[in-house]
Amino acid sequence: ALLREGVRCVKPDAPQPAWFYDVCDELGMCVVDQAAIDFPDHRDDRTVGGTPSNNPARLDEYLAAMRDMYFRMRNHTCVIGFSLGNPSGNGYNMYKAYQYLKSIETKRPIIYEDAQNEWNSDFYSPQ
Repeated sequence: ALLREGVRCVKPDAPQPAWFYDVCDELGMCVVDQAAIDFPDHRDDRTVGGTPSNNPARLDEYLAAMRDMYFRMRNHTCVIGFSLGNPSGNGYNMYKAYQYLKSIETKRPIIYEDAQNEWNSDFYSPQ
């Protein structure tokens, strides 16, 4: 299904096995790699601690997910950008995750659907 005509870019919902990226490299596919962050519950709660994405006590977990994603896939030619994760709300941890990735990745864009036009996504959603 990925190779049907016109489909050349994918954004998996979760990190994929290494062979997936190898195949995408070989086929000339484009991949927006995504960190293993998926906390959809209470994603609209912007109080401190209202969602894991806005709970400073979980910052190390978020930064580890960014570090793991980046250093695992940074050398694959198919990876054209990075996503902070599945929609999981926005807040302190997502801001810090974006800043961390920007500090080590200067060329590829970083996106996050739940940024909702805030500064921690290089592409803005029309919400």
